[in-house]
Amino acid sequence: MSSSENDFCVIGLGKFGISVVKTLEELGKITLTIDKREYRCQLVSSIASETLILDSTNLDALNDAVIHKVQNIIIAIGSDLAASIVTAVHVLAIHREHNTLSSLNLIAKAVDSTHQLILEAIGITNIILSETEAGKKTAYRAIWKLGIDLTTVDEKYSIANVIVKNTKFTNKKLETLKIPSNYKINLVAIKRHGKVIIPRRNEILMLNYELLFISSNENINYVFIDFSIGDTNKIFEPTIIKTVKKKLSFWNWFRRNKKKKKIKN
Repeated sequence: MSSSENDFCVIGLGKFGISVVKTLEELGKITLTIDKREYRCQLVSSIASETLILDSTNLDALNDAVIHKVQNIIIAIGSDLAASIVTAVHVLAIHREHNTLSSLNLIAKAVDSTHQLILEAIGITNIILSETEAGKKTAYRAIWKLGIDLTTVDEKYSIANVIVKNTKFTNKKLETLKIPSNYKINLVAIKRHGKVIIPRRNEILMLNYELLFISSNENINYVFIDFSIGDTNKIFEPTIIKTVKKKLSFWNWFRRNKKKKKIKN
């Protein structure tokens, strides 16, 4: 597997791990998946870019998988505490041996606070505790290398990752474009030349900059329609949020039924 910012390795293919893999692949990332259980590997064989059946607690096996060439690694092992810890130690050791530790973006899942403390003790700072929607959130955090907590992303809120394509809106400052106020969305981060920066008013947008937005599903949906469908108003070309419309329809259904219950009462 060649080294690239778009390369990801997911170790452990339970429900959490598979959710991460699906999200990464939907975002166009290259994923290497690892699990010692053949039937779990078969579940993602048609989804993942590459799947290996191996025991991640075996240092030689991990070395043979050349994971030192993968910058983004997600340890999704949860139920087997020992396997999670040993795998984490091996991953760190392998990258340290190949002098790639500084570029390693390592995320690990913890099942409880004790598990978290042990992972922190061996040097892992990016740890996921919650199961709810954690797979998708982990994928976004891994891609953007954000240490922020995305727990507000649920049935009501979504993330949109868009790439600046329309030259009409390039070479202009953010304070001039007024994107957050015009679309009622929050611009969380900008990714340029492989680096994530915090958006500032005097930041000038250029072609192919990646923007990370977070907002309510309703506003994200308006942005999606306005930015990607309208010929005259098209600003950005979205690269994700394939499920926004589904989420929005679910949310509308939920609100309608909630109103009906109130009327009955």
